[in-house]
Amino acid sequence: MADVYLTPPDISIRDTQLVLAFLNRAQTPREIAERVEVPNEPDVGVKLAQRILNARAQHNGVFDNLAQVRAVPLIGPERFTEIVTCITGKSALEILLANQRGNLTAESLGVAQQLETLRQQMDDLQQFDARRYRIELRALDSTPYLGEIVTLKLRVVDRVRNVSQANMPITLETNWGYLRHSRNYRVQNGAVITARTDADGELTCDLHTPTVEPLTLDQQNELSNALAKLGNAKLLPADMADGFQFLARLYQHPLNRDLRAAIDIHYKSRQSRLHETLNHQAPLHGWVYEQALVRCHLHPHDENERATVLSIAALPLEYRDWLLPWYQLLKEDLDAQSGLDKTLEQTLQFSENELGLTSHVLANLQTFVAAQNGLVAEHAAQQVSQDVVTRFATQNLGRLSSNTRTTLLTLIKEAPATLKSGSAGQIAVANQVAVEVGRKAGVFDFAGTLAGVTGQLGQLQTQVSSMNTRVSNVESATANINFSQLQADLNNFNTNYASFTQDYISFQSDYSTFNSNISGFNNQFATFNTNLQGFNQGLAGFNQSLTSFNQTKDQLVLNVTNGVNAALRTLESNSTTRVTIQPIANVNLTGRVP
Repeated sequence: MADVYLTPPDISIRDTQLVLAFLNRAQTPREIAERVEVPNEPDVGVKLAQRILNARAQHNGVFDNLAQVRAVPLIGPERFTEIVTCITGKSALEILLANQRGNLTAESLGVAQQLETLRQQMDDLQQFDARRYRIELRALDSTPYLGEIVTLKLRVVDRVRNVSQANMPITLETNWGYLRHSRNYRVQNGAVITARTDADGELTCDLHTPTVEPLTLDQQNELSNALAKLGNAKLLPADMADGFQFLARLYQHPLNRDLRAAIDIHYKSRQSRLHETLNHQAPLHGWVYEQALVRCHLHPHDENERATVLSIAALPLEYRDWLLPWYQLLKEDLDAQSGLDKTLEQTLQFSENELGLTSHVLANLQTFVAAQNGLVAEHAAQQVSQDVVTRFATQNLGRLSSNTRTTLLTLIKEAPATLKSGSAGQIAVANQVAVEVGRKAGVFDFAGTLAGVTGQLGQLQTQVSSMNTRVSNVESATANINFSQLQADLNNFNTNYASFTQDYISFQSDYSTFNSNISGFNNQFATFNTNLQGFNQGLAGFNQSLTSFNQTKDQLVLNVTNGVNAALRTLESNSTTRVTIQPIANVNLTGRVP
C-alpha cells in the first residue's frame, strides 16, 4: 500500500509524458500487468489492464492526459499511484518533490524574464539620457601658432558603466578653419565632418588654419618645423625678437622654397590686416589671437535617430598670430641692413637734373627690392623704400630745385609700389611715371627736358659700354667650355632625375599602402582584444551565476526535505489511523532534472 497517493496535477510534465508514452505504446493487457507489479500488493492484473486498453480505444487510441487514465473504472487513488510509480521508477514522494521543484523553476524563470525585461527597459531609457554619456574633447597643443596643425583628441565615456564607447556616431564642426579626418581609405575635409569612435572609444582629427589656397604637404611640414623652432610663446612678442629674426633668415634663404611659399600663402590670406588698418598698431607689445570653436555632437546608433543629440562638447582655441610682429621686425631689419639712406645721399650730385636724380634713386631702390626673396619680403622692401625716400625728400627739399622737388615728391607717391623683385625693367616704368606726372603738372621747361634727355643718354651709353665689357668677359671665360658635352651631361642628368622621381613616387605609393595595411591590422587587433576581454568578463559572470544557482538549489532541496519530513511527522502524530511513516533524508535529485 502506498504511503502517499498521487493525483494527475501532482505529476510533473516529464513524468506525465513517460506514463502516457508507455500506456499508449502497450499492445496487450499482459504487457501492462507485468510492468505495473508491486511486491506484496494486489497487482493491477490482466483484467484491469484490459479496461485500460478499452478506455484508450474510446479516446481514439491515445490517452491525452492522466485524468483520462484516472477515470478508468476500478482505478482508484492507490492503483493510479502504483501505475505512475512503476512506470516512472520513482517513489510517490520523489514525484511530488520533482513537481514542486519544476513549479519553482518555472516561477524563477518567470521572475528572471521580468528582471531582464526591466533591465532592457532601463537600458533603453538610459540610452536617451543626455547625462549618460560624457564627451572628453581636448587639443594636444593648447597654445598653437597661426598655421600650425592642431590635433584634437575625442573620447566618449558611458557614465553608467564607466567604460569607453566604441563605434559611436560623431559630428564635429568648427567656425574657423577646416577639420581633417582619415580612417582606413576615407579622408574628410571641411568645416563639418562625421565619423565614429574607434574600438577604444576615441577619435582623432586635425584642425587646419584657413588660407586662400591650400598648402602642399611639404609646405605644411616646413612651416610646422619652422614655427616649432620659435619655442613657447612669451608674454610679449618683443621677447621673441631673436626667434623672429631667425625665422626671417630661414624665409629668405634661396633653398627654402616650400617654407617661403607657405608663409607667402598665409601672408596673402591676411594681407589686409597688415596694410589696410586705419588705427595704429603696436604688434610687438601684445599678441593678436584668432579664435576658433570646435563643437562635437554625439548621436544614437539608429540612422533614423541621427538628428537626435545624446551629448555635446565644445572646445575653444586661441591661435597666436605671429605674422604681425614678425612682419614688423622684418621691415625693421631690412631698413637697418639696406643702407639706402646713405646711398641716396650720394645721388644728390644729380640734384640739378630731375631725371638723373630719379634714375639713380630708382636704380638703388630696385636693387634693394630685387635682392629680396618671397612675396612678404618684396612687400616689406617696398614699404621700406617708400619710408626711405620720404625721409630723403624731407631732409633735402631745401637743396633741390623746384622741378626736381616736384619729380621727387611724385616718385615718393608712385614709384615704390611698382618695384618688384627680379624685375629690373620696372625702373624705366617708374621713372617714366614720375616724368609724365611732372609734365602734366607743368613743372618742366624745354631746356630742362633737353638736359634730362642728354643726361639719360649719357647714362645709357655708359651702361651699354659696361654691358659690352661684361659680354667680352663672359665669352673669354666660356671659350674652353664644350657646350655639346655639357648639354649631353645635362640631358643625361634629366633622364636620371626623371627615373629617380618615378622610383620615388612608386616608393611613396608602396609606403602609403603599407601604412594603411598596418593601420587596418592594428584596428582589427584592437577590436579582437576588446571582444576577448568582453568574452572573459561574460564567462566570469556566467561562472559566478552558476555557482550561485547551485547554492540556491542545494538550499532549496534542503528546505523542502526538512519541510516535508516535518509535515509527515505532524501527520503521523495527529492521525487516528496508525500510519507508519519513514522520514526521508539526503534527497538526491542529481540526474532527475525535469
